[in-house]
Amino acid sequence: MTAVVSLPLEPEQFKRLQHLAQMTRRDQAWHLRQALNRYLEQQTAPDPVEEGLADVRAGRLLDLSDIEAKWRQTPTC
Repeated sequence: MTAVVSLPLEPEQFKRLQHLAQMTRRDQAWHLRQALNRYLEQQTAPDPVEEGLADVRAGRLLDLSDIEAKWRQTPTC
């Protein structure tokens, strides 16, 4: 089932949306759905900073000398 949402836009936003829809031959709703999907993906993606802090709190840390030793073992192209 599709839900209908009312969205107030500033006049300039509406003008730009109309222009984009005309240029791409896609309707305004298509562009709004695309933008909303991208926004929701970004907002629900794991936050790498929070993941890193959780690792620190849990004691999942790497020693710099171990990382450097691993880099030295990695062949270069």
